Amino acid sequence: MKQIIIFLCAIIASLFSALCPTEDCGFLQSGDFEYYINEDGTATVSKWSGELDVLEIPGEIDARPVTAIGESAFSDCRSLNSVQIPESVTTIGSGAFYFCTNLKSIELPDSVTKIGELAFFSCNSLKSVKLPAGLTVIDEWMFYPCDSLTSIEIPAGVTVIEQLAFYSCDNLTSIRIPASVTSIGDRAFSDCRKLTLIVEKGSCAEAYAEANNIPYTYVNE
Repeated sequence: MKQIIIFLCAIIASLFSALCPTEDCGFLQSGDFEYYINEDGTATVSKWSGELDVLEIPGEIDARPVTAIGESAFSDCRSLNSVQIPESVTTIGSGAFYFCTNLKSIELPDSVTKIGELAFFSCNSLKSVKLPAGLTVIDEWMFYPCDSLTSIEIPAGVTVIEQLAFYSCDNLTSIRIPASVTSIGDRAFSDCRKLTLIVEKGSCAEAYAEANNIPYTYVNE
């Protein structure tokens, strides 16, 4: 546990130290949104300073398509209850919704193909999530410790569930592991005391469950 805490603190420190994505720190402001311009002319949201409880992130800022939510962009935004992300977004950065403790729902479009580590760290009010169809990796610490999370849909294209991804999701009762999953990292489901894995044949979930004493059943069983 001590090693986990040290590792986690190092990751968090790196997230909050990465404040300048470009050499000139060219951040721009549009309403409550701070953003920067990517090399292809699109925009990445780098920070939000609003106090809304329901937020629809715009598909464009200053006539530039929003294609990414930057690292820690909405971290510690405790007013947020619900967030809708536009179809233009393909990337959600590490720690993007870190410590949004009152976030109950988030709509993730299928356009998203990358979600960084710690993206929903300590989103303790988040109850269910449908992950985007284009996602292939569930990154480290993504839902730790989302202790209100009861259900999550893992799309068929996911191949890797990284270490500690669902660590300490105490109320997660069942999760279906698609046949596409070939790798599940160390302690990915540790301290998920109520969890039963629903195993699609062809995945590595059966072997993982047996090695980690996690109850499991097969699809349609």
